[in-house]
Amino acid sequence: GGSVPAEALVGCTTLESVVLGDEVTDIGAFAFSGCSSLSYVFIPSTVESIGANAFDGCVSITTLELPANLKSIGDAAFSGCIGLTDVVIPNGITSISFKLFAGCTGLSTINIPDSVVSIGSYAFLGCTGLKSIAIPELVELIEYSAFSGCTSLKSIIIPKSVEEIGCSAFFSCNSLESIEISN
Repeated sequence: GGSVPAEALVGCTTLESVVLGDEVTDIGAFAFSGCSSLSYVFIPSTVESIGANAFDGCVSITTLELPANLKSIGDAAFSGCIGLTDVVIPNGITSISFKLFAGCTGLSTINIPDSVVSIGSYAFLGCTGLKSIAIPELVELIEYSAFSGCTSLKSIIIPKSVEEIGCSAFFSCNSLESIEISN
């Protein structure tokens, strides 16, 4: 398969849409980083990995449909996508990586798939629109500052599988009204 090379279109501020062909299996690091006008991205089912910071700062993207075959999503891949309101993370992803959705202020809910076992540091840092979160049954680790600054977060459900919650994981979540911890 082919790939979109690292930094291929970094900073192309006039790019508005991208349709990737079926031959693409990988999207490289920083491939579309800073493409501030990019509002539509079609990612085919052949894509198995999205590199670090691949769509970092793509402020005009509102919806992302990630392919079911996706196996890995790099650190900060969607960081700073402030327009992002809807994203479906496919089952099969095992980790919500470092800063994956940091600063995605438009996200109000996120469905974390049942395959996830860890939520990385700063994964949802500053997601001020996030109102509720349900942690899947297999998650064992919620790393430090994972939900720090999620000022609209009202409720969270933590399953019994969670063995460790890092420091400041819910720092500055000043709207938090209920935390349900399964035993």
